[in-house]
Amino acid sequence: MPGYSILICDDEQELAEELGEFFSSLGWNVRVCLTAPAARAALHDGFVPNCLLTDLRIADHDGAELVSHVRGLPKELQPKVVAIITGHVVSETEAADFKADFLFVKPVDPVVVMEGIERLLAG
Repeated sequence: MPGYSILICDDEQELAEELGEFFSSLGWNVRVCLTAPAARAALHDGFVPNCLLTDLRIADHDGAELVSHVRGLPKELQPKVVAIITGHVVSETEAADFKADFLFVKPVDPVVVMEGIERLLAG
C-alpha cells in the first residue's frame, strides 16, 4: 500500500532483495539490510518503518534480539507491525514469546506476508 514503509532484515540476500522489490513494486518505502547491526543503524539514523520484517537467524545475530531492541525503542520510533520469517519450525506460542505480530515459515509467499501486515496496519 503506497505510503507504508518496511525494514527487511535477512542475511539471505536473494530473499531480502526479492521481498524488497515486491514491496517496492506496491509503492512501499523499503530498506533492506543483510545484518542486524545494519538494521539497528537504519532505525537509529531516523528511518521509522511501519513494519519490521526480520529473519529469526541472521548470520551471527538473533532476529529475536533485533525485535527486542525495536520493542525497547520509544513508542513513536517503533514499527507498528513486527514480523519474523524463519526456516525453522516454531510454534505460535514461540512467535508470541518473540513479541512479534506474525511468524512466517520459509519459503514465504510475499503476497501472504503483505496481506497479513496490511491487515494489522489498517486495523
